[in-house]
Amino acid sequence: MLTLIKRESQSLCLYLALPVLVSIFIAILLCLDITRRHQFSPYSPISNSMYEFFWVIAFILPPLCVGVGLYQMLTDHYQKISPFLLTHATTRSRIFLARITIGIIAVLILSLFWLALFAFLIYKYPRYLPGALEFFMPRLILLTILNLTCYSLGILIGLYRNKLIALTAGLLLPYILISLIAIKGFTLTPVILLLLITAAATIRTWQKFLTQPL
Repeated sequence: MLTLIKRESQSLCLYLALPVLVSIFIAILLCLDITRRHQFSPYSPISNSMYEFFWVIAFILPPLCVGVGLYQMLTDHYQKISPFLLTHATTRSRIFLARITIGIIAVLILSLFWLALFAFLIYKYPRYLPGALEFFMPRLILLTILNLTCYSLGILIGLYRNKLIALTAGLLLPYILISLIAIKGFTLTPVILLLLITAAATIRTWQKFLTQPL
């Protein structure tokens, strides 16, 4: 199992370079913008900058997380990875578990990076960010759940092996979910809905991966 996880992580490293670089670039812009505002006026609205950048990452990260799942499944299909691995005394269940383990870890790393950055900024500028912890943390946690949901949809869509459909759905579904959250608000309702979608998509992917021809 550890060998499969290691192989999946190596396979995913190439794709992850893009979202990691994008996240680092946006984080640098956010820190520079906050520094500029703070130097211009110690009482400038730093929270405005964080709010603006929160929506930037909210519109960028979910499609990238769909892409993680799509990349895993489409790469598996076109490079015939699973058929090759099955010749080495393993099972489809183990391959699938290794794949989603690495995928979930990748999504959590991308999401927790922003949780940690916002927490650091709130800790560094507590005087100028009153109430920021209560405002941003629930939203970042919800964004993390949304990213996991998008990943689960990505692996499901990737199983259908049509690049055009996969790319179209991969671009549309995250923004449909974001619109749903915007309508429902940052409450418990979208959290429950996202968790149900994640569970349903993962179970359906598991069933399809175990039964479809490779």
